[in-house]
Amino acid sequence: MAAAVPASVLLARRPAREEFLPTGILPIDRAIQGLPRGTLTELTGSVSSGKTTLFLAVLAQATARGEFVAVVDTRDAFDPASAAQCGVDLDRLVWVRCGGRADLAMKAADLLVHGGGFGVVGLDLAGVPARVLERIPLSWWWRFRRAVENTPTILLVLSAQAQAKSCASCWMEFRRATARWSGRKPFRLLRALDAEILVHKPRALHLCWEAPLE
Repeated sequence: MAAAVPASVLLARRPAREEFLPTGILPIDRAIQGLPRGTLTELTGSVSSGKTTLFLAVLAQATARGEFVAVVDTRDAFDPASAAQCGVDLDRLVWVRCGGRADLAMKAADLLVHGGGFGVVGLDLAGVPARVLERIPLSWWWRFRRAVENTPTILLVLSAQAQAKSCASCWMEFRRATARWSGRKPFRLLRALDAEILVHKPRALHLCWEAPLE
């Protein structure tokens, strides 16, 4: 469950304000410049659609800029080794494990975004049953949106389906398209996935991206 955030994190000097944080994924950065700061952003899609890869890329970009980041891990699915391999500086990451409880995850995210001092706060709701997510009041999302407005913080929400709806300023939907294999049958290896990204906000776009395996 959520623990108190160390004062050394909360009092960290904020980096110079940027309008966008690059994702490190060229098709996205070229199309929309990256993720807008001071907003609630949603990444939605099924397993192996590419959203987790983008999430880790964003954390890596933020920590490379000297920013602190936080991950609210609802189902204890975050893998620090994979994050480090993607370039995330784990010394600048706060990891909150919630043991499968969405109510604790929402409270932890609330603490983090109101505490300040983070470049990115990731709220991972992927894999949480739809019946549980449906019980989250819309007022939570409005509260989150107001908390990050006029700050450098990006609240990044991962889920199978959109949750924040009108409260999100940026929404990207990931769709798994085709798999890339190497070798010949029966000894073939899966190398990458061709993912489709539908950008619903800030403007409608259809992008393609060869995503590494999650």
